[in-house]
Amino acid sequence: MAWIKIPCILYAMAGFQIAVTPPHPPPPEAEQISWALVEILLKQRSGPFLVKVFCFVHAFRYAKKESQSLCWAAALSEILVIFASYLPECALSRVILDVLVHEGSNGIVWVSPLFVTGIVLTAVGAGIRYWCYCELGNLFTFEVSIRNDHRLVQSGPYDAVRHPGYTGIILAVSGVFCFSFAPGSWIQECGVLDTLVGRCAVMLQTGIVAFIICGLILRTNAEDKLLEKHFGDEWVNWSARVPYKLIPVTCPICSNRVESHNINAHIDQGCRDVSAEREFTSQSKPKLSSQSSDTSDVGHRKKIAPIFNSKSKPAMASQSSALMTPTALKRKTQEAVPKSVGDPPAKRSKTTLQDAAPLAEKLRPVIFKDFVGHHHVVDLIRNGFAGSVILWGPSGCGKTTLARLIATQTDAVFKELSATTASINDVRAIVDAAKSTLALTAKKTVLFFDENRGELMRDGPLNLEQDIFLPSLEKGYIQLIGATTENPSFKLNGALLSRCRVFALDRLQDRDIQNIVTQSLDRLSRDAGSSHGLADKVVETIVRMSSGDARVAISLVEIALKVPEDCDEAKTIALIRRSAATNYDTAEDHYNLISALHKSIRGSQADAALYWLARMLTGGDDPVYICRRLVVCASEDIGLADNHALPLATATLTACQHVGMPECRINLAHLVVYLSKAPKSTVSYEAYKKAEAAALEHPTLAVPLAVRNAPTGLMESIGYGEGYRYNPDYAHPVTNTYLPPELEARPFLRKDGEMAGKMWDEAALVAWETKKTTESSGREDSRRIYSGPVAATDPKVVGVGLDRPAERFAPPTILKHLKRLSTIACALEQHLLHLRKFVYRLDGDNIRFGLNKDLGFDEKSRVENIRRIGEVSKLFTDASCITPTAFISPYRADRAMARDLHEKASLAFIEVFIDAPISVVEQRDPKGLYKKARAGEIKDFTGISAPYEAPENPEIHIKTDESDVQESVRIIMEYLTTHGFIQM
Repeated sequence: MAWIKIPCILYAMAGFQIAVTPPHPPPPEAEQISWALVEILLKQRSGPFLVKVFCFVHAFRYAKKESQSLCWAAALSEILVIFASYLPECALSRVILDVLVHEGSNGIVWVSPLFVTGIVLTAVGAGIRYWCYCELGNLFTFEVSIRNDHRLVQSGPYDAVRHPGYTGIILAVSGVFCFSFAPGSWIQECGVLDTLVGRCAVMLQTGIVAFIICGLILRTNAEDKLLEKHFGDEWVNWSARVPYKLIPVTCPICSNRVESHNINAHIDQGCRDVSAEREFTSQSKPKLSSQSSDTSDVGHRKKIAPIFNSKSKPAMASQSSALMTPTALKRKTQEAVPKSVGDPPAKRSKTTLQDAAPLAEKLRPVIFKDFVGHHHVVDLIRNGFAGSVILWGPSGCGKTTLARLIATQTDAVFKELSATTASINDVRAIVDAAKSTLALTAKKTVLFFDENRGELMRDGPLNLEQDIFLPSLEKGYIQLIGATTENPSFKLNGALLSRCRVFALDRLQDRDIQNIVTQSLDRLSRDAGSSHGLADKVVETIVRMSSGDARVAISLVEIALKVPEDCDEAKTIALIRRSAATNYDTAEDHYNLISALHKSIRGSQADAALYWLARMLTGGDDPVYICRRLVVCASEDIGLADNHALPLATATLTACQHVGMPECRINLAHLVVYLSKAPKSTVSYEAYKKAEAAALEHPTLAVPLAVRNAPTGLMESIGYGEGYRYNPDYAHPVTNTYLPPELEARPFLRKDGEMAGKMWDEAALVAWETKKTTESSGREDSRRIYSGPVAATDPKVVGVGLDRPAERFAPPTILKHLKRLSTIACALEQHLLHLRKFVYRLDGDNIRFGLNKDLGFDEKSRVENIRRIGEVSKLFTDASCITPTAFISPYRADRAMARDLHEKASLAFIEVFIDAPISVVEQRDPKGLYKKARAGEIKDFTGISAPYEAPENPEIHIKTDESDVQESVRIIMEYLTTHGFIQM
């Protein structure tokens, strides 16, 4: 369709040439008006500013020639590019494209709405200009002149405006400018603006056009002055009948012609003729003709400026009140009501929508500089991101503000809908309007959809019509910005979600809320002209009570500023606390908090579980729902480890149903603490999931005949129940075929102590032990997790000593310095606890804190350290407790002493040698102690500068470079069971 531009451009440029070409030669110099006279007249009329402006009017002839040249150059270049694009094989076409199309541009010329508008403006302007040529004849020149045979033309276009020729040239110049720089033009699409010469030419042309238009508008004053001087009353009468200089203006109420600068006063004064009522003195202006003073006064009375009006106004008895505007009617009423001397001055009524808006809306940021928080999103938008987005976050985090700021970044039409009031028809109307806007103005439409807690995503008509956005998003008609508090992945369909970028906005941090409060106080102080301040403790309370909600924070600021003056700081804080409502989202928070409660119970963290329970109850959540989830938890996580958990959970559910809030929170707290402290077992839950998977995999396996029901003789005759052994009839265990043959070798229930399928994460274990050691409760919690009924071992069993050449000087409170040794001991302890064995582990974190905290690392202290450990281990073993000990004992004599203590008491002592090469141990040394020892910073370091006497005949020898933790535990357990130390 680009070829259609060629005749349009030629037609428009022909009209432009007509508009800027003088139809007649200039008049003789004797008939021309010198600019000195014009400047004098202008100075009398408009002051020094217009004098300075018109000093440059003589430059019009040069500006006109330069503008003509640039316009024709652009038009001819565009025509050549169009011809060349349709004949690409021609050698000349390639030359044209190489010269006129900049490298890197698309070079495709197309028709845009602005191009069509420019063509129409140029044609209309040229037509008006040609009409003026015909009416004035040889009087129309481009010079300001009064010819000898000059007459005042009042017909044709001069019957509508006084200077239609200027109107035509302004329209023509503006039209050429529009279609030359429109989208799809040669200048826009062929890289002209990418070159320095092109940019300079465009800037020059823009300046020339602006200069010409401004000069022509100001030149009308000079011509009016000259015509009034030479034609006197004839011009006065004509100007009264045709009050418009360039564009006719008609009153929308009375349809009378009114000067453009008088239209507001005309309407406010009830559509009466403002210019006809101006009063002046006859001496205010010099006479311009030899006519009588009365006639001259009449003319001047119609032209006098409004500032000379008399204070007294004639009564308008015939004025119809129906034609009076509300402003005029209100003014008339106020003038009619007398005021007493003692009446207070009238105040301006603040009833606008802006005054009625809440403080949070008034203080909403309008520039990115004032926006607080979410820097990752703000930086992305500032860098030019302009796609469709879904802003997902809690209330008051800045979703709406951010959406409006995004809209300000692009030159687009902004539309806003609320899901509480919008319908499908509203969306369709905006989409249709967006298409039209893009076609006419090349502007996209930004549609901001504020879902107000996710109404769009819930079931409803809009939820069924999300696909209405898809075509518009794909074709670029609209840019969608959605704001929601609900998870978009749950409610938005995949097609729409894939076309939008989801920004997850977190709750604002306390420092962000504090910045918002500070900005709000500063802005209120600037607006009011007085200082607004709050005490630091009041601000801290506002930040804490707002819970990351900026809207709540500003509302609390408003409350704090409006407290009575006699309220002290404590009363203000108490008022803020009573005013702050708990921000609890029954959608997102509801599921997040119940998940946190369940996982805290699973992790045996009673404190955390109680906190999440309190958060849900204080937020208004349903206690019955919470208890139903805890009933599931009792079987899922506690299960067979404590069969009392499920009855207590069901009893608590009954209590919640019968008692209700607030008392039932006591029952819930009881249950939560019990479940948190109870031993955990998922054996039954995991076994069912395996059985369920088998049922889905083999849904049609036949029931074995032996275990089928045989209520009739026919069933018995075909083998139902045949071979079934009734267990109570036997004095010993018997077996039957209970499963189909395909599943007999597929166990579902995990055996006691079986660790298959369980992960072993040393880093996670060390982190757990470090935390529990810091809290001085590591061993207690170890028993709590895997506690339960324990089986007492034979008194001869066992002191299990583990040793290796390791980090002797490592601080015992930092368990990872004894990583592999302590890890194996801990894993052995946990495995024995799973088997319901009575076991207690001794290592650095529970010995060095108490029993041996007075000992150092000299030779005497080392001997005493092992002696005390041996005595404690002997006491534990004598109490039928399996006692793994994990200590570094580099000397055989010390280990032999510990063995003798046990054997003299007829107690078993098992030495386990954890053999790790020095190179491996150094790699596991996060503290860098081995590196310091090799540098000489640590003396007598075991394995580096001090000897290590390896065990000669240990009961168990484990090489850590060959066996991982789980394998090491298996080796130790195999030895204990094989030698009868543990009964399985």
